[in-house]
Amino acid sequence: MHAEKPTVYHLAVHLPDQQLVYYNPDDLLDEIVDREASKSTTLTAWFDANKNHEEARQTTYNDFPQTWVYDKKKKKWTPRQQGFAIGRMYFASPSSGERFYLRTLLTVGG
Repeated sequence: MHAEKPTVYHLAVHLPDQQLVYYNPDDLLDEIVDREASKSTTLTAWFDANKNHEEARQTTYNDFPQTWVYDKKKKKWTPRQQGFAIGRMYFASPSSGERFYLRTLLTVGG
């Protein structure tokens, strides 16, 4: 009944191999672990975009949705053709250690 404008992307912040995994109680453990969708997040896709696109390296993770669109099916970022969006990183408490420092580093431009 209502639309949110601008679009808000919730940006994952996690250490390597510590991303959230969603599953059904009936799923087999091996299938859950091997599921490619569980391994790719907005953060891992951001690293891939930076590796493959030089123009992506000019934008911080938090500002990335302003110029790039995240495709949930393909699990990758593509350059934005139209519109506007903002990014919001998940909170990381200072007591979470490395995750907090990663989140801090992701806000700093090069």
